[in-house]
Amino acid sequence: MKKLGIFLNKKDYLLDIKPLLKLVLSKFFGEVNCLVDSMVDHIKNAQEGTKIKVQNFYRNSNDDLEIVNRISKCDSKEKLVVNIVKLYYNES
Repeated sequence: MKKLGIFLNKKDYLLDIKPLLKLVLSKFFGEVNCLVDSMVDHIKNAQEGTKIKVQNFYRNSNDDLEIVNRISKCDSKEKLVVNIVKLYYNES
């Protein structure tokens, strides 16, 4: 945010995620409330987004539901799982 020229007070960092996102986006885009409100309403939080992505994209050779459920919980006390995707451009 520093590179974008967005500076917040220390108390702003204590806000819940949606009001914090709204504050940061309004500082970046200006007072475009409809855009900021739309983004806040439609962007999934990390836990919801992770659950959807895991259900749609995770494929294990055994289709182990326990692993899918553990990843979907997005629990910081669990082991770290990293998904790396490389896209190749094909001109055909």
